[in-house]
Amino acid sequence: MTALRGTGRVVAYILAAGFASLVLATLSERRLASYGSVLAVATVAVLVGGSNAALASLLKRLPKGSGCLPFAIVALAADATLLFGVAVLGSAARITPWGVVLGAVLATIAGGLVFSLVDEPHGPD
Repeated sequence: MTALRGTGRVVAYILAAGFASLVLATLSERRLASYGSVLAVATVAVLVGGSNAALASLLKRLPKGSGCLPFAIVALAADATLLFGVAVLGSAARITPWGVVLGAVLATIAGGLVFSLVDEPHGPD
């Protein structure tokens, strides 16, 4: 797969984060997350996906052998922090503490897949 540039890669991260947010709201029987509107889902997706895209562009400057693990560790912390902020400050999105944890894990997995497909350097330059 050829590497996406600029806006295309940011959109890929936003779509992955939106997918993770919808999976969290749909599959949780205990209602770990609920969104009052489509705008709330889009806001969470833009915040989490945008931060993952920014992190990926920073972490691409690490040595080639480091792979996806540094992205996952930093993205998990950033995603949990952003989802906690949404849980505390958001009125249209309600996320429980366990929803923050599971949502951060799901968003990190989705962002890691996008990182592996789009941003991780493959082969010699």
